[in-house]
Amino acid sequence: MFDEIIMDALKELINIGMGEAAASLSDLVGRRVGIRVPELRVMRVDEIRTFLDLEAETLGVYLAQKFTGPLTGKAILFYTEECSIALVDSLFAGTMSIRTITESARATLQEVGNILLVSCISRIGDVVEMPTTFEIPTVTVEVSEVYFNNLIKEMSTFENAIVVRNELTVYEKRIVGYLFILLALQGFEIIAKKLEQMLLHGDLAVTN
Repeated sequence: MFDEIIMDALKELINIGMGEAAASLSDLVGRRVGIRVPELRVMRVDEIRTFLDLEAETLGVYLAQKFTGPLTGKAILFYTEECSIALVDSLFAGTMSIRTITESARATLQEVGNILLVSCISRIGDVVEMPTTFEIPTVTVEVSEVYFNNLIKEMSTFENAIVVRNELTVYEKRIVGYLFILLALQGFEIIAKKLEQMLLHGDLAVTN
C-alpha cells in the first residue's frame, strides 16, 4: 500500500505528533516525558489478533477514539495492564502507588490517550489539509477475551491499519504501547498522495 519512502515519511509524521504529545504530557505532569517510535507498519486488520498475541502475553487496557471528517476512522491505543499501571505511577512520580486500574487511573489514562491520539491524528489531518473532529476517548480495561473478540470484530469494518509501536519514557522507566490507526482505503490513498507531493516539493524532510 505504501512504498518504503512513504512509510519513512509517515513515520516521521507520527514522530512529530508523538513529540508534540510528549511536550503536552511534560507540561501536564511537570516532569520530562519522552516518546519515540521504533517501529511503524501497515497491516491488514485480520493480522492484528496474531500481532497482539505475539507482542503482548497479558490482557490490557484499550483507549479508543473515533474521528470524523474527510479522514474518518478510529484510533486505538493499547497498553498491557502492567504497562498501564507503570505509566500512571511514573507520571505521578510513584505517589499513587497503584496495583490495579482504579477510577483515578482510568481518568489519567483517558487524558494520556486523548493527548497522544489527538496529536498524532491531527498531525496527519494537518498535512493532508483536512480538519478532523474527535470524540471523547473511551477507556476499557480488558477482563476477558470477550472484549478483545468484540474489538477485533469492530475493527473488521476496516481493511487496514497503521500500527505504531511506541515507547514512552518517564525518568528512566520505559513503557511500551501500541497505536492502531484504522482508516478506509480511500484515507490511505489520500495520505499517500499528499505525502508524495510534500516529499517531491521538499515540504517534509525524512531522517533515518
